[in-house]
Amino acid sequence: MKAAFVPSPSAETLTSRLADAQREASELEAKHDDAVANRDTFAAADLAQRLVTAREAIAGLQRTLERRQHEEREVVRLEREAQRVAAIERMRELGQQREALAAAIDSQVLQLAENWIKTERLAVEIAQVAPGGWQRFDEGTRLRSALLHRLQASGALPDGRPFKGPVPSVAELARDEHVVLMRQIEGSKL
Repeated sequence: MKAAFVPSPSAETLTSRLADAQREASELEAKHDDAVANRDTFAAADLAQRLVTAREAIAGLQRTLERRQHEEREVVRLEREAQRVAAIERMRELGQQREALAAAIDSQVLQLAENWIKTERLAVEIAQVAPGGWQRFDEGTRLRSALLHRLQASGALPDGRPFKGPVPSVAELARDEHVVLMRQIEGSKL
């Protein structure tokens, strides 16, 4: 049959026990001194033996208390270290999330730029073959420029301006590009 685990007493409990033991030792010493003064040899010898035992117990309690205080300080240090490690890990995770988000935004901006280039090429082709096409091309360029300014003002591109509103989604930007393109195509049919 296994013995039940008994946790070691805390430093506070040991301090209280040490104070009690020191008080009892002081009382024994006073009784011993009285016995010696009264020439009660038998009582003095008995009290002297008990006093030696009490002082050994006090020394043992002091060593145990010092060990326990060291253990408690070590536990506190380890807890702080664990919290610090957890905080560093959380910062690392947040950094990875930020990098992933930045990569996703860069990817969307790159896709948008590629779409603009394709639209620009198509607009040039339309302008070359449609009557009044170059005028419509210039209008489309102005619309795309306005769209770019809106994107920059929203904070999606790092031009140094503060965030001013919700970042337009890729779908919204694609829709705006589609509107520009359809206006150009409809204009070329006139």
